[in-house]
Amino acid sequence: PRLSAMAWVRSAKLDLRLPLAFSLLCFASVSMTLGNKWLMTRPALRPHAELIVIVQNSLAVCVTGGLALLGAVRVKPVSRRQMVYFSWDAAVLAVQAWTSFRALEHLSVSASTICRVLAVPTVAWLERAALGTRLSAARHACGWVVVLGASVYARDDLVYDGSAASGYVWALANLVAFCSNSVIDKLFMSHADQTAAGMAMITQLLSVPLLLAQLVLLSHGSRATP
Repeated sequence: PRLSAMAWVRSAKLDLRLPLAFSLLCFASVSMTLGNKWLMTRPALRPHAELIVIVQNSLAVCVTGGLALLGAVRVKPVSRRQMVYFSWDAAVLAVQAWTSFRALEHLSVSASTICRVLAVPTVAWLERAALGTRLSAARHACGWVVVLGASVYARDDLVYDGSAASGYVWALANLVAFCSNSVIDKLFMSHADQTAAGMAMITQLLSVPLLLAQLVLLSHGSRATP
């Protein structure tokens, strides 16, 4: 009976980790989207989206590194093969963050959310193609219900002028980056010996010099334009 009770406690702890992780992910995603939208409404900050992403990623690296030093999270040694993956993942992450800011310049949060929730059924299809993951028809239907719900919620915010068209293009680019990044992360986690905290810290650390290079190139291009 004692062993059974201990096993039940372990199982209960594992069962609680998943909803806790999803709750934290939801909170982080919503707060980040609203915060980024607020930043893009500030005239003084709007031209500096790349610099904002650099600051955000640098802070994330510092927080994760601090937690690792305190022993709250663990980062395993990195192999050459992992560095190749992390470099690619960092590039996609930089594109994902940059396109998100650009989309929020032209679209409301609710309108950009429609493009983001399209990732739910899209990632499900990509996982089936890349990883052989099979979901039931009911789960696929739930994904489209989420898309329908977001569309109904944002129906009054959908606009079709020239500025909004640019926003939808940026949102589509963000969707492509997000979906590819999600599937690549899942593929890597299935085959590599690295923790989630290690993946997050190393990827964002590598994204900082890429974003700096992007900032320099865009600044140089804007100066060259008459």
